[in-house]
Amino acid sequence: MRISADFSETYKMLNDVQRHEFPFATSKAINHLMKKTIDVVLPRVMDRYIDKGANPYTKKGFFAYYTRKNRLSGFIAVKDKNEYLDTLIFGGQVKPLKDNQFLIQPVNQRLNKYGNIPRNTIAKKKGNKKLYFFPDEPLKGKYGVRPYGLYRKYKNGRAPKLIIRYDRKGRMQRPIFPADRDAARWIRRNLGKAFDAALANAVMTSRYRTGTGF
Repeated sequence: MRISADFSETYKMLNDVQRHEFPFATSKAINHLMKKTIDVVLPRVMDRYIDKGANPYTKKGFFAYYTRKNRLSGFIAVKDKNEYLDTLIFGGQVKPLKDNQFLIQPVNQRLNKYGNIPRNTIAKKKGNKKLYFFPDEPLKGKYGVRPYGLYRKYKNGRAPKLIIRYDRKGRMQRPIFPADRDAARWIRRNLGKAFDAALANAVMTSRYRTGTGF
């Protein structure tokens, strides 16, 4: 996400010391807002859009490319390891996780408070051959062939229960998290105040002095 601001009119009203410190103050203000955006603003607002709220790992899924006084441009983006956030923000094709051929879809699997399968649950169930199995051949049920996935075994002739489904190689996701819009609104609302504070601090600590004419 990129956000631009025009300081040309503000610059015209600055004195010599303020103009000298302008690049540093601008960079400091922008960086302060970008850091707060990825640390506080986006983690807070994403809970409004993600069912049951986002987990801590997802809330740390953004990074900022910060500005410098000689390069007053930067951006906020999604980390590579959190690329699934892109489909929540912009929509698109949801693909299986790395090393998986299919999407993991819980059916009769208990989820954590964030709506996800608890960590290591699948590995533990795969390793428990007495209770769980993947069918070697398609299972036929009352209404036809049952989906491929992880099933739980039962005794006394009871039909196996599908726990986790593994038969879809992808699905379309509509955009549900307007991170770029919400971040832009917050930054624009706070940019003026942040710049004024950064400029005042820069001038107060500046070693730059204008000529007196004597």
